[in-house]
Amino acid sequence: MSPVSTVDSVAVDNYFVEDLFVPRGDGKLFMRARLDSGMECNAISDEKAQELGFEIQPYSGPQIIEADGQTFKPIGMVEFLFHFQRILSAKTWKVPFLIFPSPPFDVAFGRTFIFKAKLLVRPVEGLPAEFEKLSRGE
Repeated sequence: MSPVSTVDSVAVDNYFVEDLFVPRGDGKLFMRARLDSGMECNAISDEKAQELGFEIQPYSGPQIIEADGQTFKPIGMVEFLFHFQRILSAKTWKVPFLIFPSPPFDVAFGRTFIFKAKLLVRPVEGLPAEFEKLSRGE
């Protein structure tokens, strides 16, 4: 059994994803969100940010460091309401997203939001056991 499982999430191409909807004046926009516990922040692709049509705020924070060590500056920031498709809840979320240029996802949620929204849970049987340290002669 995997030490971490998702709540109503599916694995697609080895990534955990959530389907979400963003209400707009002309209906709802569907997006697929990657759960990425290696990221601190939430991110959205520049294409999806433009498609949403919400006001894009300037980004004045530090550069973002990618997994391969390269850095880049986000295009801006956007905040919007959304809800998940598969999680049976009336909860609507509003969180900020950094806008990334041409990422391999529509939206990515970082670890802060993942744990706040309880999208990943640790099953009790998957937690490590505590063992007594043995001395050299034992």
